[in-house]
Amino acid sequence: MNQILEYFYEFATPHGNFFNRKISIDSDFILLISPKMSGASSIIYDYLQKFNSKNYLYFDLNDFRVDIDEIQNSLENFISVNKIKILVIENYDKRVKLPKISQIILTSHMDITIEGFTKKLLYPLDFEEYISIEKRLSPLKVHFANYSNSSTYPEIFLHKFNRVKLYQNRLKAIFNSGVEIEIIKELAKFQSEKISIFQIFNIIKGKQKISKDRFYQFLARLEKEKFIFLVEKYNALKGMKKLYLLDFNLKNKITFKKNFIKRFENILFLELRKREKKIFYSDNIDFLLPDENLIILSIPFSPLELIIKKIEKIIKKDDIDLITNKNKTYKLIVVTMDEKKELKIADTHCQILPFWDFVLNL
Repeated sequence: MNQILEYFYEFATPHGNFFNRKISIDSDFILLISPKMSGASSIIYDYLQKFNSKNYLYFDLNDFRVDIDEIQNSLENFISVNKIKILVIENYDKRVKLPKISQIILTSHMDITIEGFTKKLLYPLDFEEYISIEKRLSPLKVHFANYSNSSTYPEIFLHKFNRVKLYQNRLKAIFNSGVEIEIIKELAKFQSEKISIFQIFNIIKGKQKISKDRFYQFLARLEKEKFIFLVEKYNALKGMKKLYLLDFNLKNKITFKKNFIKRFENILFLELRKREKKIFYSDNIDFLLPDENLIILSIPFSPLELIIKKIEKIIKKDDIDLITNKNKTYKLIVVTMDEKKELKIADTHCQILPFWDFVLNL
């Protein structure tokens, strides 16, 4: 009998009161794609509580004690002998051949596809999930103020004290060198801004010894693991990209620089991204959703009259046709902290909405 599999079979997964997420295990063969610290393990633990521990086998391939070759050689026989019905493999590696079994649950930080599996993307907490966890009867504006100063990572959010220290410790555990942390710190400074990757490389090179290849490989890893998002300019593949962070509070946790307007834009981007919207930007527009013929502006604090002036300026721009079809109507939404109004400007339907009104109706 394989000792590694025997150990994990005898090891009971944690039990407790886990909070509900929008993503759930509702398929016999499911693949959860999730950035690190997004809460995939908790969803699995919550699901497994419904079963006798002898009915499932759970293990994590990132566990240092796991030998993939040794597991691979024994897995199918071990499942058959113990009449196991559910197999859970976290941080799945395609080197492991999946056995025939009633149910398989897999997780991966990389966006992979496995034939026959339902793939679900799990991100850290969005605003609606945050409200459901808080369970306090507060105005939505108060909830948003707390959310915007918290963390989207469930584990960090649940710790009410020493969040910065815990956050930094988790980053050190995920990224294993001072150079990688330095790159992340530099990227965080450009939250919600257009960036030149080469410019950032030169900044890092001036502080740390790093090759161009290693820098670009690490940046590609951050993108693949959805730690950062680089948004293209519409109809300009070679143009500069805008940078957004998976956790909008990363900048606050690892630097002393704060900019709520940029953080607000990042929060709004994540709400759109988590709903799998296809997003671009242009010179005067924060978010272009061409598939929906939609323009979205992030303007948290401007008074109503200035917001209307900005809308009028955008509508008069010739490049508005970049995302609109002259044979169709399009919509423009401005997301704010307070202002609310619906109006029509030059045949364009415009809505000005507080963040919570917009997001909770997406």
